[in-house]
Amino acid sequence: MKKIINGWVHRPGKHCASTALSSISFFYGRNYSEPLCLGLGAGLGFYYMKGDLYKPTRALFNRSAGLEGNFFQHLGIDFLWITNTDPDQGLAEVKALVDQGVPVLIQTDIFFIDYYKSSTHFNGHVVAVWGYDDEKKVALVGDTQWEGLQEIPYESLKKARTSNFFPFFLENNYFPARLDGKLNPLEVAIPQAFRKQAQDLLPTGDPEYPGGVEGMANAIREMPGWKDLKDFEWIARFSYQLIERRGTGGGAFRLMYADFLKEAEGILPEIKKYSLAERMYKVARDWTEVSVILKEVSETKEVSLLEKAAGELEKVRKGEEGIFSDIIKIFPI
Repeated sequence: MKKIINGWVHRPGKHCASTALSSISFFYGRNYSEPLCLGLGAGLGFYYMKGDLYKPTRALFNRSAGLEGNFFQHLGIDFLWITNTDPDQGLAEVKALVDQGVPVLIQTDIFFIDYYKSSTHFNGHVVAVWGYDDEKKVALVGDTQWEGLQEIPYESLKKARTSNFFPFFLENNYFPARLDGKLNPLEVAIPQAFRKQAQDLLPTGDPEYPGGVEGMANAIREMPGWKDLKDFEWIARFSYQLIERRGTGGGAFRLMYADFLKEAEGILPEIKKYSLAERMYKVARDWTEVSVILKEVSETKEVSLLEKAAGELEKVRKGEEGIFSDIIKIFPI
């Protein structure tokens, strides 16, 4: 049997989850841009991850782990990743939803997706399933920058959906993506997303917290000391990639978020006087400067540049704390 959802949509984009969400919104006639989907999902994050179990042993992660759930919840839709420990049953459940004409979000590890040809694991990669072909034994998915639908062999997909590569563990996670009911209007959903985003990034009162601006402060303090770590070149290279490449759209997702803020000004004119978009564009440029310096460290082994990178990250920290402090003033929690 072969099934492709009639009227399927895939709009190539910059980041896996926001691309999938935007495409699904167009399928349902909502027509949300990718930056709007990132913003509704309160998609920015910061986590300074360190430990011998990580490879590399230090990393700067810049996306919220809850983007997908935040997106649906801010629109008034309950969200929970559905799991199944049986790969065959997990695939059957996804195919049953496709049979009903419902696109399905799934989480995967790119290491097992053939067309990525990846030598590294990343098992938080989100794609939208729009069809399948039992004769060819492939699922048909919309994936980030690729045009049209891509084929993933069933056996590869089962491995990709059950990856247990540290620190994430997948159990055939999926979510039926329906946007055909009554949704919260954007005038309601966007302020909710603003509040959530501010909560994720502003200080918690715990100076050891690895996330948000406190996590940035920890990274700033420790970054010059990376020179003493055996894998400092890989740390610098990987952090550069996490900021500027790997589906961020540039500037650690902040460039795309600035586009969201510019779009939000047309929906909530009262925020325009705070110049939030312009300030976030500046933060995005500062993030890019951090990445450029770290890339140079990885290529030249010039560890003295780590002090400079830390100084640029301090600009980011101050900029983001200022922006989201103002957002909380506009939309109090």
